[in-house]
Amino acid sequence: MAARPQASQASSLPGPQQNSDTEQGAASSFAAAAAPAPNRQIDADADFNAALGQAAVQFGLATGVGTLAGGVVGMGLGCVGGALTGGFLAIPTGPIAAPAAALGCIMGASLGAGIGGVTGAALLGIPVGVASAVQMYNSLHAAGDI
Repeated sequence: MAARPQASQASSLPGPQQNSDTEQGAASSFAAAAAPAPNRQIDADADFNAALGQAAVQFGLATGVGTLAGGVVGMGLGCVGGALTGGFLAIPTGPIAAPAAALGCIMGASLGAGIGGVTGAALLGIPVGVASAVQMYNSLHAAGDI
């Protein structure tokens, strides 16, 4: 364990050196940091176009996924509904019930896919469109364009 230097030894040890260049450099960097930054050139058109482009991409992706998912779900449910409806309506005719159920499935699937696609696009597109518009406003506001 090293012993602490005595008071007489401590005075002979080199202390922190004072460098006037270091002090001036620190003062000038402090002054530069305190000075206001030059105004940024605001290009409102570029900021608006960038924000609008981002909102359009988000909205387009949401409506595309909603249309696809809604169409697939609607096609499946429409096929089942059409087969049941066509089959039950054709039961009194006897042997024609199975082909009627198959045709009912095709008709129900086509109807369900159309309705499901529109419904899915609306269910996913509307909330994402609202959120994209809010994000667009916030990014324009943060950039100082609004």
